[in-house]
Amino acid sequence: GTNQNINLTPSGTGNILLRNNAGIGTTTPSTSLHIENGNNFGSDPGNTTSPSLYVYNTNNASTSAHSTALIRTNGIGGGNPYLSFDINGIRGYSMGIDNADGDKFKFHTNWNLNNSVDPAFTVTTENRVGIGTVTPVSRLHIKSSDMTSLTIESTNSDNYGMIQLNANTNQNWGNNYHEFMFFQNQGTNIGSIVGSNGGNQVLYNTSSDYRLKTDLKKFNGLDLVKKIKTYDYAWKSNNSRMHGVMAHELQEVLPYAVSGEKDAVDKEGKIIPQAVDYSKLTPILVKAIQEQDMKMKQLEERILQLEKLLNK
Repeated sequence: GTNQNINLTPSGTGNILLRNNAGIGTTTPSTSLHIENGNNFGSDPGNTTSPSLYVYNTNNASTSAHSTALIRTNGIGGGNPYLSFDINGIRGYSMGIDNADGDKFKFHTNWNLNNSVDPAFTVTTENRVGIGTVTPVSRLHIKSSDMTSLTIESTNSDNYGMIQLNANTNQNWGNNYHEFMFFQNQGTNIGSIVGSNGGNQVLYNTSSDYRLKTDLKKFNGLDLVKKIKTYDYAWKSNNSRMHGVMAHELQEVLPYAVSGEKDAVDKEGKIIPQAVDYSKLTPILVKAIQEQDMKMKQLEERILQLEKLLNK
């Protein structure tokens, strides 16, 4: 039928059945329930003249005295139950269940739960959460084309671990059983952080399998070590002292041990500091020690020969 203005003054506790669209603040309701006015929001959601829906259970004597706003569709062949937020003509958001995609709960950056754009947030029926992906393969799966996919910022003056990785089990604590973190290149492992020594230590691993290497050559470790400049220096931030190298100087000797470029800055002129992986110096130092040991043995043999000559 046509829309009608209806005054409702219920005197009992039974349900009220409306066969037509109902309007509050409008004589031309366009949906089953259309609430409209141009007032500002009040000081409390239970006492305001702006368009709003207020559901309040006043029973505070029972933990089962709930308040519920339900959006439901019917069966696997039905539509999507969802809630929509919209700034008219500017921006909309929606969240609800995608019936056609495994009943996943999705948060969309459009008002009508439209899958033409990937949702920003997805929860599967296996309790997996996807950010930027509708097919999360773990409890939390972040897929992004941004330069930085995850930022954790703390304003606590004394952090107790900004990230805590806790393998909370007493089983399988032999070497390399509990892998806390994997690093991959297109699905192939290139490094890891794993538990070791019965769970008392951590191993920081990088790929070094012989099957990944070719053209093995000898090198002179002492010559390389002599080229590396080292300093006793102070940090400008707190004047604390350390021993180490200057990144750009080491880059001239071992470029693979240094990240970044000398004097690089961002768009705001803030420095992008170079970084050094000191672990890359280890093979050089090992080789230099081996070469020194060889020279010492040669000198010891010469000394023994000289002593024999002197004794004669």
